[in-house]
Amino acid sequence: MSGARGRVPVPLVRPSAGDGQELLLAAGAALRAARAWRATAPVRRGRALLAVAAALEQRRAELVDEVRRQQGARVSEALGAVDAALDELVRWAGWADKLHLLGVGRPGPAAVVGVVVPRSDVLLAPVRAVAPVLAAGAGAVLVRPAGTGTAADALVRAVAEEVSPGLLGAVDTARAAPRELAAAVELVDVRWADPGDAAAYRTAAAAAGCPVVALHDEVPAEERLPEETGDAAAEDATDRRRPEDLPDAERVRPFRTGPDLPDTA
Repeated sequence: MSGARGRVPVPLVRPSAGDGQELLLAAGAALRAARAWRATAPVRRGRALLAVAAALEQRRAELVDEVRRQQGARVSEALGAVDAALDELVRWAGWADKLHLLGVGRPGPAAVVGVVVPRSDVLLAPVRAVAPVLAAGAGAVLVRPAGTGTAADALVRAVAEEVSPGLLGAVDTARAAPRELAAAVELVDVRWADPGDAAAYRTAAAAAGCPVVALHDEVPAEERLPEETGDAAAEDATDRRRPEDLPDAERVRPFRTGPDLPDTA
């Protein structure tokens, strides 16, 4: 980890298309880098993530163009996505030395998380998925649909240059079969994935005994933990009622920032 300027850029190393080992190589490199990253003081991890954000900000115009082109977005939408991605990195940089208070990022063995991201969001979703993983001291392998990697590659390169080569890898879904990913990493995160990919990777992870992180609504009832069904599920559904459907006694009064705001509860 350095963050020093003026160095020769770190090239992205890619195995040949017919190799079939890209996922294993990426996961192995992430695990090796994660050992040193895990031992890095949380404050220094936060500073490194700030350096990643600064490196990406230097390429802001290029990233805006990539997001606009790959997502078919308007310039204003692409600008918003890039700025939001930079904000996410800065936010998690600030959390890096506080996660231990929540029981996350405590000393332990190095780990690699497989993160599956969607076709429709080529930069913001990858950053949102990867930033907390890095802040907690783990490595990651980014699994993205083919043809969506240019913007994500900028993130991978920035992490390689500002933190450690290999800590964040990236492979296409075509080269990261669900069962292979579940066998190569310690955790699979499908919260950001397209629905079809999320189901395939979640099922493979469950079959392999690999922990998986998914949105609650994506997990079939038969796969949920006991506390997520029955009375607990009913209570969860109750908690999601709209504010206007709640009795007056259950409504939360709005936060007031000044004496002139009307009380609308």
